[in-house]
Amino acid sequence: MRKFMSAILAAVTFLSIPLVAWASPPTQTTAGGTLLSHTQTLVRTADGNLTFDAEDTVAFTGGITGTVTDTYVFTAHPDGSITGHGTETCAVCTIGGRTGGYTEVFGFSATANFATFEGHFTVISAGGGLSGLRGTGTFQGAGFTETINVQYHFEPT
Repeated sequence: MRKFMSAILAAVTFLSIPLVAWASPPTQTTAGGTLLSHTQTLVRTADGNLTFDAEDTVAFTGGITGTVTDTYVFTAHPDGSITGHGTETCAVCTIGGRTGGYTEVFGFSATANFATFEGHFTVISAGGGLSGLRGTGTFQGAGFTETINVQYHFEPT
């Protein structure tokens, strides 16, 4: 009887301990993006610098699929260089076999007229099937296309 009671006590103790949820392992993926639309508005000039508000729609295929909206500010400097920062949102994207929405922040630099550009980004929030998504990465491109490289994982929610 004592062994039976000890087994019952051990089972009750084990079942009362909360199960630990683990983050998924880091995953590296690459995707290609194609610019679908672009709008920009000049918002100020100062010391030869031109600052614009802009919005792009980009379609991604590969390790990330879906159509995103980039909302950003960029400054064209007198030497022809361009710098900027903004946010990217996707209402319905698929990453790692999961589908949902996400928001990331990004910063970038470019040559005149965005002949080439490069930058970095960090995922700051995600929902739906992408809840718990955490990631950082880089992007580079020319003209109307870009390639992104991202390392991501999913944390328990």
